[in-house]
Amino acid sequence: VLPVEPGHRVVRTSLLSGEVTVWREGPVWVLPGLHQRATLSLQDRSWTAAAMATADGAAPAQTVEGLSIGMDLRVRYAVDPARIAGTGALAGPEALDERIVEPAVQATVYRIVARHTVREIFSTERAQIEHGIERQLGERLRADGLLLRSVHIGKIDLPEDYRRGMEVLLTEGLSAEKMRYTLELRAKQVKESELAAAAEKARREVAAEAAAREQVIAARA
Repeated sequence: VLPVEPGHRVVRTSLLSGEVTVWREGPVWVLPGLHQRATLSLQDRSWTAAAMATADGAAPAQTVEGLSIGMDLRVRYAVDPARIAGTGALAGPEALDERIVEPAVQATVYRIVARHTVREIFSTERAQIEHGIERQLGERLRADGLLLRSVHIGKIDLPEDYRRGMEVLLTEGLSAEKMRYTLELRAKQVKESELAAAAEKARREVAAEAAAREQVIAARA
């Protein structure tokens, strides 16, 4: 006889009939050779896609260009209390990550990433991609009796040669931006000098006209 701890569910499977019974509380009778028992926590669990984390890792994603990229992807999920008997977790909580979460994450991420370029994933559409992964992954996990809490994409890892190329492009982009700013500043300075020269010329012309009028007035007097 084993008790059910608070915040947990006990799933007992009959080895003879395959009948599955879920206990929320109270003692659970487990007979050796007759029953299989699994205790599942209802608290949130975290899982990190370690095989997908680096571009040269065990299972990187592939972009639309065919480039391997790594993604520091973290998933937070929980067992659906209403569907415990339907989960694939009867072998124990450790089976959730290996048998359900990891295959679902890989299938979802590979399909979505394959439709995007590196630039989109790295910057321009990162938020939309993360939202798409969360929505589709949530549907897949829900079908297996799990509730997706959140998906977070951290660092994006690029192949070394591509990363060097990106650094060169960024450096060139910064140089071009600096040059553009310098040219705009110089153009502004030239324009200001032209305006100052025009103002000085206008001032001299006004002064000359005033002096000429004074001479005319003096000559008449």
